Amino acid sequence: MSKPTPNPKATATPVKAPAPGNQADLAPVPAAAPTSAESAKGSQWKQFPNVLIHLSGSFLNTNDLGSFSQVSKTNHALFKEQMAAKKRVHPLLQAVLAANPNAVDAFFNSLSKMEKDSGGKELKVSKESKESKESKESEESKASREKTIASQQGSYVLTRTSGKQEYFSQKENKMVTLRAWTSISPLEAAAWNGDNFLVKKLLQRLTDEKQKAEARYQLQGILARSPHAEHGVYLRPFRELIAAYQKYIKEYDDLDWAKEYDELGRRWRQDIGCPQRLLPTYGLQEFCDEKPHHPLPLFNKEPKRSCQLWDGGSLVALNLDSVGSIYSLYKGDRVCGVARLWELGAAYAPGDMVAFERLCEVRTTELREIIKTLESVPDLEKENIQSASPSLEKDNKMNVLPSATEKDNSNSRSSMR
Repeated sequence: MSKPTPNPKATATPVKAPAPGNQADLAPVPAAAPTSAESAKGSQWKQFPNVLIHLSGSFLNTNDLGSFSQVSKTNHALFKEQMAAKKRVHPLLQAVLAANPNAVDAFFNSLSKMEKDSGGKELKVSKESKESKESKESEESKASREKTIASQQGSYVLTRTSGKQEYFSQKENKMVTLRAWTSISPLEAAAWNGDNFLVKKLLQRLTDEKQKAEARYQLQGILARSPHAEHGVYLRPFRELIAAYQKYIKEYDDLDWAKEYDELGRRWRQDIGCPQRLLPTYGLQEFCDEKPHHPLPLFNKEPKRSCQLWDGGSLVALNLDSVGSIYSLYKGDRVCGVARLWELGAAYAPGDMVAFERLCEVRTTELREIIKTLESVPDLEKENIQSASPSLEKDNKMNVLPSATEKDNSNSRSSMR
């Protein structure tokens, strides 16, 4: 039997590879090559709704998104903008974690200036090459560019990326990380830290209903955050400090009666100091603010964005290297100070505990009110975002703190004495 003659028309024509640096290498394989598995996947991704593409990428941390974008050329083309956005938004997240409103404003100002300068250069070239262009078109182009810049700034508020809460250690002469985040947006970070002042500032950057809808669901997710989520429930550092105060106060009388003074000192410096050290920067700013904890403050004014306290009669910068090892912080009816001896700090522990309970209570109520202001969202946007967002847990008892009263404060203080 003779061998069949191959049909030249059935032979696949090889596809020429794009030159290095050519944008064609980022595009999906053309549909003219149906035998390619990558082409089939690419055509499926092209049919994927844009809102789901955006949300699927936003839920991945920077490292995972980078790995996913390298699976194929199609993925790289789809997620390269999100990868670039995650890198660009990193300084904004760091400013939020540092509880620095000035750095937040500086980020947006520099971004706006950069975009405007870029647009201005383009406009200048356009005028030189097309002198017949009317000034009205230039004004429309400027207005469109400003609208694009504002929308981009709003998207940065909602973009999840990685970041660290850190401080410079004089002891180790380097930056020390207190809390590392793999995937959180600047808005979520501000809310989780209890810094509603920054939450309101960031919300001012949102420009359309779609961004407001996403902001609403991010804030709802923070309010109903699971204990198993990254770094746990909403206001977790404050709750852990409150629990440490409660345990210390409960066991104080027995240790004092047994004259276990060394143990009392250890518990004061470590059991109280360590949770204090792990407070968000905003929480430390509230602790170091001028307003005393007795009588109970309303916590309706933004604290001074600095961490200074009294040590040995002098106003000094907070040294986190010493908190939790050499001393703990106390406040009570005076300004924030350091207590190396448990006798001094323990007398003010009940008042400080009740003040932090009040702070959590106030910030939780505020966040609920902020979410209500974002409820006017079109139904279509609600459905798109809700279908792609992870399920939110219902409010649990961990998200509700008991009401703080002056009576509790006085009774606890008298029992300590």
